[in-house]
Amino acid sequence: MPFVPGTLNWMTPPVNATVLVVGAAEHGEFATAMATLRAAAGVTTVASVPAALVAVQQSGAPHAIVFAQRRPGEIPASGVAQLRRHVPHATAVALLGSWCEGETRTGRPWPGVPRCYWYEFPGWWERFVRARQVPPQAAHRSGLVVVDSNSRAMFEAIATTLADDGHSAVWQPRGRPPVMAVNPAAGIWEGGQLVEPEIPPLAHFIRGLPPQSRKIVLLDFPRCDTVAYARGLGVDAVLGKPWHAEDLCGAVQVAPEDVARWSHPTAA
Repeated sequence: MPFVPGTLNWMTPPVNATVLVVGAAEHGEFATAMATLRAAAGVTTVASVPAALVAVQQSGAPHAIVFAQRRPGEIPASGVAQLRRHVPHATAVALLGSWCEGETRTGRPWPGVPRCYWYEFPGWWERFVRARQVPPQAAHRSGLVVVDSNSRAMFEAIATTLADDGHSAVWQPRGRPPVMAVNPAAGIWEGGQLVEPEIPPLAHFIRGLPPQSRKIVLLDFPRCDTVAYARGLGVDAVLGKPWHAEDLCGAVQVAPEDVARWSHPTAA
């Protein structure tokens, strides 16, 4: 699959927040997350928990702590717990690389720390920013969502997630005549790993959506090159499967002018 470079166009305004990033901040998969943070908040990066404790002592407690881990075990659980005890009121999140995808099955994830893979970070950051607004703001643009999927069961799972948030969905079986609604709020294309045979159907689906519709892709294991390729086709958000309900609903709801339109992080 050809490499499609991209640029970051962060459109959410700066927020009055400080963020402490602990770990592999310069890892290639985290490039977009770090650019997002640096464009919108005051960011301090440190390589380890001991260095983070020093930074907190010198600069005070941050509003958020991002534990950036490329592979399981890079940041010890004991260190994560120690820093969280030291700064109990900071919002904590784990920013994870692709090598951490199997950690929930075969490893020991950090207890009590929300997990956020690199491609999920825009959604997490959007929620963090909105929660800090006074009063807290919620972007909501409910409506009809067209779902392109080979599987009826997968469509029903997606539709159930969306229905809980006030959206209705219509199934577009792949390879059959279009069942496009008039001006759908969003289109969701569900695929595997975006291998070559999947690209023409995805491109066809994206072209058939109105320009203002949100365009979301669900993949088994998003990677830098597949995310970049999807972005090059005009996709607004790429999420992994299984998805988090708040991420999927947020991708549908957030208006295009309010969302971070991010693209390819440099592969490590």
